[in-house]
Amino acid sequence: MLPAWKPFREPARIWLNSFYRPFGAVDADMAGTFFARCAADCLLEKRDQPLFMVVSFYEPHSPFHFPVEYLGRHDPKSFPVPRVGPDDDWQIPECFRDLTDKEKQGIIASYYTSVEFLDRNVGTVLDALKASGRERNTIVFYLGDHGYMLGQHGRFEKHCCFEPAIRAPLVVRYPNQVKPGQNTQAMVEFVDLVPTVLDFCGLRAPANVQGKSLVALLQGKSASHRERVVVEYSENAEAMMRTPKWKFIYTTGKRARQDGYATGKPLPGRTMLLYDLENDPEEMKNLAQRPEHAARVAQFTRDLADHMQKTARQPELIPRSADVHEILDFCLEPRDVATAANKGP
Repeated sequence: MLPAWKPFREPARIWLNSFYRPFGAVDADMAGTFFARCAADCLLEKRDQPLFMVVSFYEPHSPFHFPVEYLGRHDPKSFPVPRVGPDDDWQIPECFRDLTDKEKQGIIASYYTSVEFLDRNVGTVLDALKASGRERNTIVFYLGDHGYMLGQHGRFEKHCCFEPAIRAPLVVRYPNQVKPGQNTQAMVEFVDLVPTVLDFCGLRAPANVQGKSLVALLQGKSASHRERVVVEYSENAEAMMRTPKWKFIYTTGKRARQDGYATGKPLPGRTMLLYDLENDPEEMKNLAQRPEHAARVAQFTRDLADHMQKTARQPELIPRSADVHEILDFCLEPRDVATAANKGP
């Protein structure tokens, strides 16, 4: 069985379940099964009352729990190990560097088995919604809070701005107003969900809500939504801006990571990455230093600094400077966490 989860206190092969072991429980005793049953019971008991329900599952977050009955659903050997790019060495967390290909395959198999277990429990909730008789008049959002690296760029987590980490599931179902079976490549952000719910309910979003309603996109009245999206990871003083074609990543490179994913290498200093996602979807070729892309890098840097200023929690503290790098270095530094120097015992 899977031992107790002790990330960073034990080797990654253990806390990422490379041995492809089930959690020490049968299906009926799993937390995910319990959550699904509670949600289903609530839907059936309160079928005549309006409701807003959030059902949060732990899966498929590491250590990728699944019950005893799900063991053997996948052969770890059937999963290819993603290749590591020629420019990846500087950014691979030290805790992943000694993983063997066999261990990586075991981690991937554990992840997908955990996903199957989650999928079954989501189905339990949706079946209860249908049985309650109000399936057609209920808005359902299925989402995750992040993606997950499964060996891409040598990583097995989500604390970065590569595509597998920032792309997260989002499925919307509302039979009364959304045609089923649609899909879109339009770029959206999760801050768009609040104004979407309010829009469906006929309510105006407050002025301080930063999102943009998805209703027109969901109803097929628009094929696009955002020209660009932004992701920030303060622990690494890092942010990303991307368009359908281009991805720009900026990190100050001056912050010693305290999230367990330090590289074991000297801090790189200010780092900028530029990827052509149409021709390089795996983000293997950094174009940021090529002269022909200098203007594009400069524009992305200005646009990212402008965005960080407009969305800052404490805009009054931002330096009054024309230097976009000074602005970004200030805005990306986390100010709501303790540093190693001032942590208590």
